[in-house]
Amino acid sequence: MNAEVQKRKPTTRDSTVAFYSTLESATQAVRDAKSFGDIVAIFSVFSRHGEIISSETPELVASLERYIERIQSSPSPAADVLYEFAAMARIARNDAALAAVRDASPQNAQLLEMAESSTPDEVRKVIIESGASIIQNNFSDIISKMEEAKALKNNLNELHKDIYSGKFAEVTQRINARIFSLLRQDGMFRVPGYVISEITEGRIDRFTKSDMIYGENASELIRRISEMKTALMEQERADNPEYAELYNRMKSLAKDIEAREKETFESVKKALESISSISKEEAQEWANENVYIAPNVARKLKKINYPKEQFINDMAEVYQYLGGKLGPVEFILQKGTRRAFARGRSQICLDSDFNKTTLFHECGHLVERWDRTALAASLSFIRSRAQGAPKSLKTMTGGAYGPGEKAFPDSFIDPYVGKDYQGEASEVFSMALQHMSSPAHLANFIEKDPEHFKLFLGVCARQSPELSQKMREVEREARKAYADREKAKGERAELRGPWEKALRNAIPDGFSELLKARQGFAGYAVLQNVRKKSQWTLYQINDDGWWRGLYKATLPSVTRLAYLHIMNDRRELPVHYETASDATTDFFSFVCSDAVPTWFDVEKGLPRLQI
Repeated sequence: MNAEVQKRKPTTRDSTVAFYSTLESATQAVRDAKSFGDIVAIFSVFSRHGEIISSETPELVASLERYIERIQSSPSPAADVLYEFAAMARIARNDAALAAVRDASPQNAQLLEMAESSTPDEVRKVIIESGASIIQNNFSDIISKMEEAKALKNNLNELHKDIYSGKFAEVTQRINARIFSLLRQDGMFRVPGYVISEITEGRIDRFTKSDMIYGENASELIRRISEMKTALMEQERADNPEYAELYNRMKSLAKDIEAREKETFESVKKALESISSISKEEAQEWANENVYIAPNVARKLKKINYPKEQFINDMAEVYQYLGGKLGPVEFILQKGTRRAFARGRSQICLDSDFNKTTLFHECGHLVERWDRTALAASLSFIRSRAQGAPKSLKTMTGGAYGPGEKAFPDSFIDPYVGKDYQGEASEVFSMALQHMSSPAHLANFIEKDPEHFKLFLGVCARQSPELSQKMREVEREARKAYADREKAKGERAELRGPWEKALRNAIPDGFSELLKARQGFAGYAVLQNVRKKSQWTLYQINDDGWWRGLYKATLPSVTRLAYLHIMNDRRELPVHYETASDATTDFFSFVCSDAVPTWFDVEKGLPRLQI
């Protein structure tokens, strides 16, 4: 899931160049930055070619000319390289620098013209061709193998039907009833029979995503049911030779499919490792130094049985697959969200459900934020496949999507691939990358959408020395700034209690009720989640009546967040943010994490809200 908000004003993070047009102002911005995301965003713009530069004409001209030298060294620059160069020139927003480069030589002028005329469709085709080449050179028979595996899966499905709903349905019902009875004897009265049946029949995907199932520990419940099922089926097979023969065939076929999927996965993994510019050792070193895990995230990972060491290793794995196309990443815990999401280029917010698949998915969003050329290819991919205008994801899938979540319809691996972000983001690469989390997922992906798989491989293989150099510089500078921030944060940790007390004292009784009213209060309103009663959303109401969601959290939290935004709008805080977007990251950390604002004075407290 991508956290970019549609129809929003540019945030400080989005328009860093516009706000900080010189090296001096950028340096000051780093000193003033209150969030890790802001630190990374600042260095993302001002770091080029191993040094921090300004957007003033001389430095920018030199930067663009170095890029031109690399392009000219190639006999036939590919569309993705030209597009990347054009994007760099556009981001610079300096007509004088572009004119100086263009006038330097006819070759420069011609190259700039070629770059400016390159299109996302050309980029997509080049990247897909690159992916096709990887397949041809490393596992040319993979598509045909997937067709063979598909036939085996069809046979397996038929056997599965015979055992669970066909010829031997009575046996399955008898086993389920016995398991149900045994669980009831153990006092597990809250688990419905249909849940037991689905777990018994192997349909456990949706249950493994939860910590609890009707008040019972999910992993423990699945383990116990599996053990009971094994013992009871063993007894049934001993009593019924025909049933035993069919069951053994099903298990043998399942093992054959699993072996084929694992073989395919290892082939793709080996290919990605061989074409990557990052070795396993370099990837591990990067993960150890550039993955920041908040204390509450570490506790959450332990609770869901996702060891921190394994988490770091998984980050190293995906970093190598991507050829280093990730900058430093901070993981935070955001309560009250339905799904995990990526924020900007540097932050991933966890929700209640998180595993390796989700981790890879969110890293895919970060890649598209860093590599705008890859994003252009993804958006072109959606446009080339779309069969009509965007439709409601809730209508298309029946899932728990919001009314504003829409997607372009097509025969994608999942309708979510076509999600519409108004051209600012996509789910194309993230949905592809998540399939590298397991052999079964990857096999299903290759089988159902070979073209999408080729695009995925092409993006992973895409090399950009300028981007890589820039990202490594960002890592170095952001690490230092982050360490300084954590040191200051530790020094202010003792102020958390007084800060929370000041917030409580500043908010008058009845404020939350005003926010709940239909018209809201002072341009803000809260609504309760229909399905999850403990979750509330804080909205900002624009002058035109449009409601824009800012946060999802508990009612006390969104009430405090509303207080901060209203006092900021009234300019009654010691600092002022120009827009709500500029304030969201900081305010959230002040309310929903352990952070305390640097401007908070214990003696002065906070101004009381007048209602």
